[in-house]
This record gives sequence, C-alpha cells and structure tokens, in this order.
Amino acid sequence: PADFLKAMEYVYLQRENEGSFHNYLMNDRRDETLVKSEVEEWFMQPPYRLNRHIGNVSRPLAVFFERAACSQCDILHHQVMREPLTHQLVKRFDNVLLDAAAQTPVITPSGATTTAARWAKELDINYFPTVVLFDPDGTEIVRAAAAFRTFHMQSLFDYVLTGAYRTQPSLQRYLSTRGEQLREAGYDVDIWSYDLPISFDGQSVSLERIQAVTGGVAAAGD
Repeated sequence: PADFLKAMEYVYLQRENEGSFHNYLMNDRRDETLVKSEVEEWFMQPPYRLNRHIGNVSRPLAVFFERAACSQCDILHHQVMREPLTHQLVKRFDNVLLDAAAQTPVITPSGATTTAARWAKELDINYFPTVVLFDPDGTEIVRAAAAFRTFHMQSLFDYVLTGAYRTQPSLQRYLSTRGEQLREAGYDVDIWSYDLPISFDGQSVSLERIQAVTGGVAAAGD
C-alpha cells in the first residue's frame, strides 16, 4: 500500500528527527481534501456528536479514517463495501467517515470536543483506511487498517456485532476460526475475493446461514 511506501521513505530519509510519522503523512497531502460524494448512504452526516449513541445498546459505532488520493480507500468503497453481505453487517452500526487531516469538529464517544485531525493523531492513525470499532458504551474494541479484503471486512464487523470479542480477544484467531468453521460445514471461503468471499456451489450465502454455522459468536479456538 502507498502508506507503507511512505513509511519506508520516512525511515530512509531519517525524517523521524523532524517529527512523528503521523505528521509526516498528514503534511504530505495537506492540500488535498477527501471527497465524499460517492460514499455509501449509511454514513452519518455532520455534526458528528459521537457520544449520542452511548446507552443505545443495539448500535455499536464504526469510525472510518481516510485521506484524499488513497487507493486502498477506493478499493474499500468500490469493491469491498459493495458486496451485499458487507452491506448487511455494516448497516447495523452507526458509521462515520472522517478525513484524518481535516479540521472537522467532532465530539468523540468519550464526550471530548476535538477535530477529525486531532482525534486521528490521538488515536495514532497512520495508515488509510483505518476502521475503528467502538461498543455502545464508547469503548474501542478493535481496529484494522490499510488493505481490506471482503472476508476480513465482514469478519471484523461480525466480530463486534455478535459479541465474539467478549470471549475471543484475538481478532486474528477469530478470523481463522470463522474460516475453518465455514469450510468444515461445506462452504467455500476465499479470503482474497472481493465479490464472493463465502459461497456454496458458486452462490452467495446469507448472513443467517453463516451465523448458524459459526454459532453467531464464533468464539471457538481458545
């Protein structure tokens, strides 16, 4: 990914003496602005008062940090997010898309008043896109960054939505267990596919059938 190349450049040019990698990355594209005209309709509109959802136990929060001229962000929206099963999972969250370099006002899940850029720095967001998932109480559960594949994206949201994180603290182990359970049940799992990550006889599989196999929480593997 482009951000990995920027990290190598940051080290090679010894820019660590001039400031953090986060600042180096933000300054590299400081004149570019994230365009949101083609993103999915389920993203919240400003003002971003992200502490409003606290206490609504049925709605966890997903915050997408992105930047302009981000090829992996384009792949996320134009390929990964267009898969129907991804739609079902993501739309069960409150979703926010933020430009990590913008001065957009934000009230964080903890109630702090800040900007998108300042919050991204506080969270040490250095690769894009980064998706940070919070529980309904505003506590960060898990995050993932950079290159997303559809199976990974769906598993990330399912991990939080089903509550699997409460019994399986390792997202990587959860991903492996989920894939193994589906394969043992006769489903095809292609972790590299954008269009058909989980299938049966070449056909897509419903979320209900998937969760019937994984037990909803898929917490096995301890």
